[in-house]
Amino acid sequence: MIVQNPDHLGIVAGLVDELEIVEPVNQHLGEDAREQISPGVAVKAVILQWTRTGFCPVVPVGTVFRGEGDGTIY
Repeated sequence: MIVQNPDHLGIVAGLVDELEIVEPVNQHLGEDAREQISPGVAVKAVILQWTRTGFCPVVPVGTVFRGEGDGTIY
């Protein structure tokens, strides 16, 4: 086996799958046929993005309304 891209994202994605995070999120929030991705897959993407960049992509809404944030909500 030859590893082409030895980064950690595959490991993290595997852990998210092992922990079975996607299905409980989908069951709790529900799925809509109009959505292109399910809420559980979106949560998985946020986790992968956070581990890739090292920063949390979610801005606390309260800080935006108090003028503490830059107004950007990812």
